[in-house]
Amino acid sequence: MEMTTTLLTKFTVALADAFCDGSTKKLIASWWYSILCISFLLTIMTFWTVSTRNGAEAFASFWAAVVIIGLCVGGTMVMRRFHNSTAVGFFMGTVVASAQFFFLLFLIYLGYAHDRWVYNRSSTEDYLQAFICLVQSLLLGSFAAILAAHRSSIVSDDTSITSDDHTFTPTASKESDNYDPPIVMK
Repeated sequence: MEMTTTLLTKFTVALADAFCDGSTKKLIASWWYSILCISFLLTIMTFWTVSTRNGAEAFASFWAAVVIIGLCVGGTMVMRRFHNSTAVGFFMGTVVASAQFFFLLFLIYLGYAHDRWVYNRSSTEDYLQAFICLVQSLLLGSFAAILAAHRSSIVSDDTSITSDDHTFTPTASKESDNYDPPIVMK
């Protein structure tokens, strides 16, 4: 596992050097922007699919759009604002799950395209959606790998809890020793 992580880190650093002036943050951000662009295209195609197809194919396309919009909004919030390890870890998990989901959609759309071809109907749109889902799956999977290799560049160092955070810290005080809970039931 250590050797794979090292190879992945070296590969992504080489990508960052080649395309992003050596900045892994820029590499992660540009990869995310490419995912957002494909997501926009997939959402636009959903409108077409829902208006021209019915049943399972329309629902699959609609659900894919809902999932990708949720991922884009949540991912953008994590990338821009929530830089703690819990948020980044949750985001990585959703990216991996979404990559698998879009790979399954790729296979489903291929099946729809084959069915339409068997019945002598146009299957070009289904092949296009299958291709877009495959590209989205590959982008999400590789993004998860890049994010895993360089999550320390996203997670901020100032996530420690300080005394002015107004968080609950259990301490022994005179008030807590004398607390008498109310009697609710007799």
